[in-house]
Amino acid sequence: MPRDSVLGSVILAVALLGAVVLASAGLGYRIGLWALRTALGILGASVFVAGAAIVLSLIGLARAAMAGSWSAALVALLALLIGGGTASVPLAMRRAAQSVPFIHDITTDLDRPPEFAALRAVPAFSQTPLWVQSERKMAGVALYASLFEPNIVRLDLHQLPASHRQGPILLNVERFLDLPQAVAMAAERSQVILYQDGESGWEFPADVAKQLNWGEKKFQIRKLAKE
Repeated sequence: MPRDSVLGSVILAVALLGAVVLASAGLGYRIGLWALRTALGILGASVFVAGAAIVLSLIGLARAAMAGSWSAALVALLALLIGGGTASVPLAMRRAAQSVPFIHDITTDLDRPPEFAALRAVPAFSQTPLWVQSERKMAGVALYASLFEPNIVRLDLHQLPASHRQGPILLNVERFLDLPQAVAMAAERSQVILYQDGESGWEFPADVAKQLNWGEKKFQIRKLAKE
């Protein structure tokens, strides 16, 4: 087989691989093969595969032009179109995500607001200090919710992820801050107690509390109780 034919086959195969990776991201999520975060990672991988296909296609077009091979040029052009189309989908999704407000699915449920927000609507409890407890990913949601509610005197957050990379998914928030920074913001308003197996990952709020002389009780990390 001629060398240009082999190169054309490789280029087209890479372009098709990128399209398959792109299609598998949404399909796998819809049928429950993987979580949303995994699907988003696969979308990112498809961009890199498509980028490689585009670079190879341009090389193939240049070689075909020098060799005067129309068939090789058509294969490279087809691969270029497939690669460009594949890359455009996740990139367009990323631009759209960056253009919309921060959101989490819990904020869109107008019929079931967070319990403490519903409690605030009762006149007798409108100014009652609250003590909020939550765990794992929902601890992150409770953490951010506390920044917008007055008179929350204490947050007990069990196994709060150390980063949004482990959840909860809040669009665009990580461009500006991560969960340790949000904990420091909450600790300025409320007593924050984390229940964790270790203290790793929470150096930022600990340093902020120390530098601002908040005292030892303002931000605490307690050992997670064994079940």
